[in-house]
Amino acid sequence: MILMTICLLNVMNQKKKASLETVKCFLFIIMKRMKTKKILAKYAKNQNHRNCSKCSVYNICCYTYRPKLCRRTDKHFKELPSGLINIIKDLSLDISGLYLPQTLLTGRIDLNDEFVASIEVEDAEKSKEILRRRRERPLALRQFSHALSRAMANLRTYHYDVTTEKIERCPMRNSCKGHLKWEQMRKYRAQCKKNFKDPSLATVEDMMSK
Repeated sequence: MILMTICLLNVMNQKKKASLETVKCFLFIIMKRMKTKKILAKYAKNQNHRNCSKCSVYNICCYTYRPKLCRRTDKHFKELPSGLINIIKDLSLDISGLYLPQTLLTGRIDLNDEFVASIEVEDAEKSKEILRRRRERPLALRQFSHALSRAMANLRTYHYDVTTEKIERCPMRNSCKGHLKWEQMRKYRAQCKKNFKDPSLATVEDMMSK
């Protein structure tokens, strides 16, 4: 999931639409355990690698962190696409054996429904299985929300390494001094706006000096 988020942020940074089919493709790739650099290479192919990595550092926190006092209109923070969240949620429910289509979340259970027919239990037990899934979904959804928050927190430990010119996990977090961090980029962009300068022309060294 962490790799998928990084990829999607790069897609968004390149002003491409992250369709549901794109998200599904990322899920498939990740489940095949491909390395991060192979996934990123597809979307950084025609771009300067260093600039792509810098933008990723900024986008990671834009999409994964939202302060408690953050305003809805705060330009520094963005919500993950609902389509992405729904697919990850459905995947987690499916893995835990609790997935249900919208038509079966409430109301009468149609035993002729295609999904009901696909459940691998005895016919006499299918109604009970649907009821079990309905009953256990609330707890599973709370666990999903917690897991997603933890995954996003883990993603924020990735900084830009000036030496290797790659995004790497940094155990030092906010106390790190040798990597480009999101906070540095945010402050530099704000200063550029104030001075009517283009932040995209900045070097890594420029931003790290602030």
